[in-house]
Amino acid sequence: MKINLESRSMWLAAVCYVAVVMLLCGRLPALATWQRVYVSHEQATTRARQLVARMTLDEKIAQVHGIKDATHFRFVPGVPRLGIPELRVTNGPAGVGPGGAGSQQPATAWPAPIALAASWDTELARTYGRLAADEARSLGSNLLESPDINIARVPQGGRVFESYGEDPYLASRLAVANIEGIQGTGMIANVKHYVANNQETDRGSINELIGERPLHEIYMPAFEASVKEAHVASLMCAYPRVNGSYNCENKLLLGDSIRKEWGFDGFITSDFGAVHSTTASVFAGLDLELPTGVYFSGALRKAVDSGEVPIEVIDGMLIRRYAKMIELGWFGPQPMPIPIPVLAHGAVARAIATQSMVLLKNDGDLLPLDRKTVQSVALLGPYAVRQMTGGGGS
Repeated sequence: MKINLESRSMWLAAVCYVAVVMLLCGRLPALATWQRVYVSHEQATTRARQLVARMTLDEKIAQVHGIKDATHFRFVPGVPRLGIPELRVTNGPAGVGPGGAGSQQPATAWPAPIALAASWDTELARTYGRLAADEARSLGSNLLESPDINIARVPQGGRVFESYGEDPYLASRLAVANIEGIQGTGMIANVKHYVANNQETDRGSINELIGERPLHEIYMPAFEASVKEAHVASLMCAYPRVNGSYNCENKLLLGDSIRKEWGFDGFITSDFGAVHSTTASVFAGLDLELPTGVYFSGALRKAVDSGEVPIEVIDGMLIRRYAKMIELGWFGPQPMPIPIPVLAHGAVARAIATQSMVLLKNDGDLLPLDRKTVQSVALLGPYAVRQMTGGGGS
């Protein structure tokens, strides 16, 4: 087939294709990824236990919630005297998004994950995760809130753009690949929003009544695959109530399903403001309250002092998080950040976008457009003249 590369669009497509092929074949040196030194989970857990045993109660309480002030947001302070690093969180399903204070630097605008899903290509999902993780590291974060794998139930859902659509099997396959891409760099993946966070309207108060069968066949399979196959390091509990209990204090969904049935050995964070209790959330299995400590600071200290919450429970919350951070290489000296390779990553982003385009029916052989007969193309809507890189969610 003869291709006229004088056409700018065809030239860009060719560049994107070459870039993504080279990337997938490991022949694009500009896209260097930080390679972590592997530490087994058992070794990491032993070290985490030793660290926690040396902490004061005040230090422990300060480590189970984030802080927010003029210079910090999406942030858990470290404990310098013990070499415990900070936790710096950034949003991420559609690429590096809102980060903490000081982390609001430009990053690649990756295609919406719903577009990635239209490619049905797990290797593209793995590449997507790896490069987004590299950019998160470049901008100073060590936890990337990604992927969002809530099932699309209505097309106008505010977060549908950043998830993988309505098919639980497809969402599972893409989630596993994306998480493997993220954590292959040492970045902490944070699969979300567990579970059934399928609408933005009234998400903080709605009570979703879901039977056991649809819960296990529609809403949970991608999360189960993320835990069992991708070994995701962290999971975010969502805003809604499911069958009467808020997600972040739902022992049946957190402690029983995730930890006992699926064998999850990572840590659980809250969506921002999704915590509604102290002791119920602790005993359900929540490890970290974000963005601040409404329930996991002073109220938790009182619960520990009164004996309502044993200190061993707090220790477990910290051991789980530190073990994953150690396992993924976040304790000790870190490499110097590598500037984002803007042009190379942009080429891959365009290549993924190209693979996501789906033609349902080519009526009258309309495509490809004939430049001899088509003199102009109309782009309609507010984003014809300006980009919308953050979606239309929460």
